[in-house]
Amino acid sequence: MWLVNPLMGRGFAAQEASGLAEAVGYGFHHNAYTGTLVQVGIIGFIGVVLAVWSPIFVGLKLVRSANDRGSILLGGLGVVAGVQQGVLGMATASFNGYRMAMMIGLISGMCFKMRDMQLTAARLNAEYGFAPGYDGGGFPVINESLSIPDFDDYGHPIGPSYN
Repeated sequence: MWLVNPLMGRGFAAQEASGLAEAVGYGFHHNAYTGTLVQVGIIGFIGVVLAVWSPIFVGLKLVRSANDRGSILLGGLGVVAGVQQGVLGMATASFNGYRMAMMIGLISGMCFKMRDMQLTAARLNAEYGFAPGYDGGGFPVINESLSIPDFDDYGHPIGPSYN
């Protein structure tokens, strides 16, 4: 069924419309990957594969470069959820439903946001010599906000805590 239109697919109801009345769904829905290929083609398939498998890779990066418990736990959740959905998609038509898609989308979004926060903290530490939430000695700062720095003519912050 996929080879009829491999680039764009045959549409979302193609598998149901092609079978006999009694056999609809039994012979055409092998797993989530083949169903996705038939419905949306290779273009949509690439997007689905990236959405399902990306929490694994982002979660591994979170765990490897983590310096706090939250990053490690969220990275581990991303790895476990991505592997679970990826393998379950090979066996059943699992992530084609909206419930599983919402779960993997939520976990992916949290992993991407946490990784962005890690990279921003590392960039600020490299550029200005401090990490948000930590003082100059590497100790956590609790309930204390940084003052707004003064800037020089080139837009770089100046002050004792930013140099």
